[in-house]
Amino acid sequence: MSAASQDRRRKQATGGGDRTTAGGGSPDAVAAELRDLVHQAAGNVVGKTVAAQVRQAARHLGYPAESWRVREAWYGRAGAWSATAVDDLRRRFAAWRARETGPSTLAQRVGEVRRLLVDLDRQIAGLEAEVAGMHGRGSSSDA
Repeated sequence: MSAASQDRRRKQATGGGDRTTAGGGSPDAVAAELRDLVHQAAGNVVGKTVAAQVRQAARHLGYPAESWRVREAWYGRAGAWSATAVDDLRRRFAAWRARETGPSTLAQRVGEVRRLLVDLDRQIAGLEAEVAGMHGRGSSSDA
């Protein structure tokens, strides 16, 4: 079988084009995406060596500090990873991001509602005072 016919078969099997990895992106696009995710996971890295940044990203993503996967993703060499490995890093990043941004807790939401109610109460009191002042002026001019 010729290389061209093998390539046609591969394209047919994968649905055409260069969709050879998880999420349907080209290997280069997947490598760039994972590189960006790992760089974001490194967090605030001012003044740290690249090795320290990679270790920090690994810790944030739940990998061992010297993980070869994080190092390869850092340098944009993750294009040949299996779909399972790509999805694993994406899931780890999403979990880290959720921990970092911290979904608001019920207590936080209750506190915010209370603050809004206090502000609303102040606004109502101000409007009531303004209305009372208008009625007071109106009754003295009628007399």
